[in-house]
Amino acid sequence: MGNCCWTQCFGLLRKEAGRLQRVGGGGGPLTEEEIVDLRERHYDSIAEKQKDLDKKIQKELALQEEKLRLEEEALYAAQREAARAAKQRKLLEVRGKDPSEY
Repeated sequence: MGNCCWTQCFGLLRKEAGRLQRVGGGGGPLTEEEIVDLRERHYDSIAEKQKDLDKKIQKELALQEEKLRLEEEALYAAQREAARAAKQRKLLEVRGKDPSEY
């Protein structure tokens, strides 16, 4: 009991030959810096780094969402203008006037 590290309990890391290794091979979600922090039990450091990364991702997501919203507004405005122009042309054709005369 007492010797259990939360990373071992949750299967994130395993100790082999005196060093920590990623389960499942290389390229995992943990950086070398995080592995060192885990080994030295600097859990608050990992949590703070993750919070900072989450904030950065949230800012990027908010910017992307705003850009998408503006693009959608421009598309809808263009569609409304095209519909208005088509309606105007049709109205002029019904009245017997050529819209190119204007």
